[in-house]
Amino acid sequence: YIKIQINKLRLILKQKGENPMRIDPKKLVVAMLDRDLNQKELAEKAGISRVTVNSVKQGKTCSEHTAESIAKALGMPLEEMKETN
Repeated sequence: YIKIQINKLRLILKQKGENPMRIDPKKLVVAMLDRDLNQKELAEKAGISRVTVNSVKQGKTCSEHTAESIAKALGMPLEEMKETN
């Protein structure tokens, strides 16, 4: 069931012209701590839901738009936040 939902999400993102991406969870947590932000506060600053912040913090993929919103809210370049393999 989860794989089906993930594939549906990927399809929706692809149709919107966005590629799913991952923000490095460790970098996200460090940036939040440095700025003394909790998940709710980051969500409000980024204009996204707390649930979305929690998902990204757990290492799940997000849209490029969401990643950009988080990076902007933290005052960091998106490239610094992306997960590298």
